[in-house]
Order: sequence, then C-alpha cells, then structure tokens
Amino acid sequence: VKTVKHVYEHVLKLPVTVWPDSSDVDKAAVRDANGDGKNDLHILQITYVEPFFRDTEQGSRCSWISRNTNISSFVYSTPFTKGKEPSRNRGVSVLEQCKRKTILTVETPFPCCTTSQEVVAKEHIMLNPLQTAIEDISSAADKLLHTLEATPVSMKVLTGVLQGCIAPQVHAGAVVVCHAFLKTDVKATKKLYGANRITNLQKNLRRFLDVCQKGLEVFVQLNNPTDESGPDLYQEHLIQAFDEMCAKIHPYIYEEEQSQLFRAHDRKDSARIDE
Repeated sequence: VKTVKHVYEHVLKLPVTVWPDSSDVDKAAVRDANGDGKNDLHILQITYVEPFFRDTEQGSRCSWISRNTNISSFVYSTPFTKGKEPSRNRGVSVLEQCKRKTILTVETPFPCCTTSQEVVAKEHIMLNPLQTAIEDISSAADKLLHTLEATPVSMKVLTGVLQGCIAPQVHAGAVVVCHAFLKTDVKATKKLYGANRITNLQKNLRRFLDVCQKGLEVFVQLNNPTDESGPDLYQEHLIQAFDEMCAKIHPYIYEEEQSQLFRAHDRKDSARIDE
C-alpha cells in the first residue's frame, strides 16, 4: 500500500490519502483528518473485486473464457451492522450482520491494454442478515466444489477449504447460521424475511452438506495413510466434525423422519470410512 501511495504521489505531485477499507469514502472525515478545508482531495482506495455477471448474462457465460474476458462490471462486498461503522463488526451476531455489494462498471471491458480504467457507473445492493447468510453458505459450497473440480485436485488447497467449511475457526460456520435462523422462533423469522427465503436457506444448507460430504470422501481417498503410520488423527478430526455438524443441522433442514434416516446413513458412512 505504501508503495502504491508513493507512486501516485510521485505522478500527481500532490499528497494522497489512503482510505483504509472497502466502505464508501467519507470525504469530510478525510478533510478533518488532514486538517485541510480544500475541496480538491486525492484519495486512494484499494480493495479486492470480482467479475460481476447479471442474471441475464449467466446463461451465456458458462465457459472459462467467457467468464474471464470482456468484463465491464466488478463487485466487492462490505459487511456492516446498522448503526455501526463498516469493518468494525467482529463478534457481531449473524442476525445483525448485513452486507453491501458495490458494483462498478468501467469504460472499457477487461482485459484491456490500458490497465487502469475510469469507473463510469456505480451502484449498491443491500443484503439483509438472512440474504447475507445465504450468500455466504452458497459461496462456501461453490468454493469447495470448484476445488473438487480441479484436475488434479490439490490436497493442500482441499485441506484448507475443507477445514474452513467443516470446522471453521474464525468466521461463523453453517451450524451458527442454521441455529440463528432456523432453531428458535421460526415463525417470527418467516414473518420478517419471508417463507421463501427460509426455504432457500434450507436448500443451500442441504447443498452445502452434500458438497462437504463429497469433499471429505475425496480427502480420504487422496490422504491414504499407511498402516505403519497408525490412524490419521486429522482425518478422524474432520470426520467427527462433519458428523457433529450434520447432527446439529439435519433436524432443521429435513423432516424429522428424513433427519433420522440421514443421521443413520451418516453413521454407516463414517464407519465405512474408518474401516
């Protein structure tokens, strides 16, 4: 960041202020911090963006080349809690965690010979806590599925992604999301967000568990510990964590009879893997 700041200051021959996060730039705050009442500000905001495809484009952008060329719109996300500053939300309940998606449209599609493009349009999409949770669960499943579709599958990458899905250490996992929206006062949650969105959350949780099970099966196949090395404790840890996650989520995403059936099926799968 310091290097980029220095380059811009050298080119512009003017002082440049670096905005520290992906929130909207507050010019008044920059003026106050610099003690400068001038309207002419030079602010540098550095953040990570991803290609953004609208619903009308999804059908025509299926191949790798179509999803990585001729891209005019990009998106980045900013988590926030109403009444609090963005990026100051650690430890906030998933019931309060919202997300603002900022979509930037550039003048000329990328890739382009000119690596710096002017932003010609900017729009915001606000996600409520349930929409944020659904998107996070769906993104985690997509990331794991993408890892499994690689040829060959990288054991190192798979281990990290699988750990983040089955036994997360930092962010709120699927169990926290499930219990927050589906365990208590579901009627009130449906009234607040709508029954269709609750159903969508259950659908995404089922897909998430299916992808995690596939990922765990591939991990066991690739891991292949030798008999002399004894039991693989990390593999056993992942299997146990997956079984516990399923036991805590199944009652809220399946009918009771299905939930009991799936729990019995999971126990059989775990026994087979252990053997």
